[in-house]
Amino acid sequence: MHQHPADRHAAYDDTTVQLELATLDIALNDEERSMAAILEFDPDADPGPARVDAQTDPPPMHAISGAAFSRRTWEKLARRYFAPSPTLDGPQPLQRFLAWRARCPDA
Repeated sequence: MHQHPADRHAAYDDTTVQLELATLDIALNDEERSMAAILEFDPDADPGPARVDAQTDPPPMHAISGAAFSRRTWEKLARRYFAPSPTLDGPQPLQRFLAWRARCPDA
């Protein structure tokens, strides 16, 4: 049985994060998907803060393989929504983003 990313808030090492990303589908809207593509090819790009729209309908989401983008890209996307935890053992932006948007494709 797969464990949901929200259940894994222990500190990650680089290998664990890379393996986890490769096994997940992550929900992105069109704007986030475009931003991820930009970040993948321009590491100095600034994604800026996430837009908060007052629209009633959420934008359509697309399941993107975690292996589609580098860890750096996922971390930059995550920081649009989550600030780093003030405690070392607290969930960091990438962990929190994955808990919010990721699922195991076999689940």
